[in-house]
Amino acid sequence: MMKEHRHAILSFVAFLSICFLVALSGTLFTDVADKSWFDSLQKPTYQPPAWVFGPVWMVLYILIAISGWLVYTREKSPIRKFVLQVFVAQLALNLLWTGLFFGLHSPVLALFDSVCLLCTIFYYIVISRNLSKWSALLFVPYAIWVLFTTLLNLSIWMLNPV
Repeated sequence: MMKEHRHAILSFVAFLSICFLVALSGTLFTDVADKSWFDSLQKPTYQPPAWVFGPVWMVLYILIAISGWLVYTREKSPIRKFVLQVFVAQLALNLLWTGLFFGLHSPVLALFDSVCLLCTIFYYIVISRNLSKWSALLFVPYAIWVLFTTLLNLSIWMLNPV
């Protein structure tokens, strides 16, 4: 029993670490010294202040980690393996967005990625709910936020034609 408990704790810490590694990796693109590009963009009136994004993402990454961990703790099966692959895919798309938007200064490529991310998140919600209803529910705030940020990305692209 103690070994199972230790494995559960270690696997949970691993999921948290992976999610925060994605978050930390994303900051490599946003913490650049030259923020003049982003500052020069026209933004929609509904854009939240910059300080909102950090706390929101922190909470979301915790929910994402718990969701993935809940799937991971289920009995090994082909569907569990597939759901975890979709979980990894959404993390990769999440990380890619930051590089496309802030790294390449490409709102249009970031928008394409954001739509793919949103579809992957919704797909994850649908397929994970058979393994864990909580896992699916924990992704709902993430889906809502990414829908909002996708609309924000679309507005920025439309307001700043290249």
